[in-house]
Amino acid sequence: VALKEGRPDEVLAIVEQVLTTDPRNAEAHLLYAYVHADIGDYDEALDACNRALAINPLLPVARYILGIIYQRQGDSVRAISELKKTIYIDADFALAHLNLANIYKAQRKWAAAAKEYENALKALRKSPEGQWTEFSGGFQADLLVKTCERSLVECRKAMGAA
Repeated sequence: VALKEGRPDEVLAIVEQVLTTDPRNAEAHLLYAYVHADIGDYDEALDACNRALAINPLLPVARYILGIIYQRQGDSVRAISELKKTIYIDADFALAHLNLANIYKAQRKWAAAAKEYENALKALRKSPEGQWTEFSGGFQADLLVKTCERSLVECRKAMGAA
């Protein structure tokens, strides 16, 4: 509740209490990472993701957060790597497909972008309430579907023009 109401300090205080008693709580490290990424403290978020992954290397959310941080930092190589790892662990993580598609689109890799938009659409249809929804920023699945469809049309036009 505190997170949704924009009170990250309260969330961090609770998470720190949990980690004091249970330092191997991967979910707490993830929440800590998410809050820090959300407020722009990427170094702390990266450290928290890595702590979570040290406990459980197969956490798609940790990989996704890393991918988004690297994307925001302009490191598309590492962002692509982490987003691909997210998808490898959870093929229906729609936002990982969407962000990967957006990176490819920005790089003018139209075919790769189109493929990922298609994968995002499949994931959204298959799992409209999946784990990815925690990171959708309040966007509903139907809006994300429309965004993917519109971007897919752009990629196909660009491929036809190339």
